[in-house]
Amino acid sequence: MNSTAAMTQDKDPKKPDSEKFVIQGIKECGSKFRPSDWVDRIAALGAEYGADRRLRYSKELRTTTIDGQKCLLLDARLKETNESLYKMVICFAEENKLRITSKMAKKAEAQTCPIDGDKNKD
Repeated sequence: MNSTAAMTQDKDPKKPDSEKFVIQGIKECGSKFRPSDWVDRIAALGAEYGADRRLRYSKELRTTTIDGQKCLLLDARLKETNESLYKMVICFAEENKLRITSKMAKKAEAQTCPIDGDKNKD
């Protein structure tokens, strides 16, 4: 079963408790993926600059660190808000044979800093 099929059968991404996935910088064969800044590059594709000219990551696609390793935290809701970006991220991970898991998502969320400006929204 490929990564996309495994991800889509777990939960409905339309529900408020949408499934979250961690894309690790480790290939399926166990080797480290290069370049080392790939996480920042991919997350920046969904980011915007705030009024203070600082980059603000999307709630659906952001960086995180798990056990000292930079990873991407991908919320399945990105498929609704920006389907082309969602497809690009999944294709990138699959083409580069990166590990995709939902088992580490809760740990990733706990270790991820809150998104700047969240407290000011709504």
